[in-house]
Amino acid sequence: CILFVIPFGLMGVMLGGVWKRGGNWLISIGLGSILGSFGFFFRFWLLSLLLGQDLWIYLTTQVTEFLEWVFIKLGLLAQPSLPLIQALALVMVLVNNIVYLFVVHLVALLLLDRIGNPIPRPPKWVRVLLDYE
Repeated sequence: CILFVIPFGLMGVMLGGVWKRGGNWLISIGLGSILGSFGFFFRFWLLSLLLGQDLWIYLTTQVTEFLEWVFIKLGLLAQPSLPLIQALALVMVLVNNIVYLFVVHLVALLLLDRIGNPIPRPPKWVRVLLDYE
């Protein structure tokens, strides 16, 4: 239960509060991404503790394989350094949360408007993409 509550339950409460105050999408996606990233690492830490395995090593291995593949495709004869690998892992977690929250905002915009509980309006470029007025 705590694996769900920490990232997603708190994120739902935070998004509801930001939307109720009329905060724009940039603020709510930014705050949600930070909270979601902390939630991801909390879940990662808790699962590592419960399993008795260091899951960060698994994530680092996967990112290393990805970076080596990118280096080969680019024709670079270098091996990625550990700080680069770990920085890319952090960036990938943050980007994943940004994409997730953007989709949550799109779904909330479409669903909550229909039931009469609208969220703040999206940025102009999103309205143009969705042809939404």
